[in-house]
Amino acid sequence: MKNYAPENAHFLLPLQFDVERLTQDLETCQTYDFLPHYVPSNHDGKNYLLPLRSQGGKLNFPIASPNAQADYQDTEVMDACPYFREVADTFKCEKETIRLMNLEAGKVMHTHTDYMLGYEDGVFRIHIPIVTNEHVKFTLNGQLLMMLPGETWYTNVNLPHGVVNGGTTDRVHLVIDCIRNQWTDKLFAQA
Repeated sequence: MKNYAPENAHFLLPLQFDVERLTQDLETCQTYDFLPHYVPSNHDGKNYLLPLRSQGGKLNFPIASPNAQADYQDTEVMDACPYFREVADTFKCEKETIRLMNLEAGKVMHTHTDYMLGYEDGVFRIHIPIVTNEHVKFTLNGQLLMMLPGETWYTNVNLPHGVVNGGTTDRVHLVIDCIRNQWTDKLFAQA
């Protein structure tokens, strides 16, 4: 894509999803146990990740390993969430991990960088907020992002990023790691 540059840390993509339907699938997911973050220095909460798609389709394997050539499969949770599947299928590309990321009220995701998850790397991260509040501060490369439920955001998480949930309610995002292709190049050109 000619206009894309790695310094494009984030942007809103032209896809909007139904918040009520996202919330219905989230309610289904809340009957499952969310896992702690697999890098404890990034986050000290206990109920952070729920895999919808993972290596081998395992519910207890939340790790994202970009470009790992792994066997990614949907988990049983994805099977119970028809709208999450519809949202994922909107992205006409291969997907690696798909997870719910929950930041509990009062918790912090410390500033960190991820590895090989920028568009320029061929695997990139999409955030779709489901539940948030006005006291959530998501900072990426020094910029504060205000992501609203149902929106679709590209975030270059190779760059420093962190989140503070200063509110009284949890913040939950549907997070999809996609593999770049011609369809995604066209989508990004529209942003």
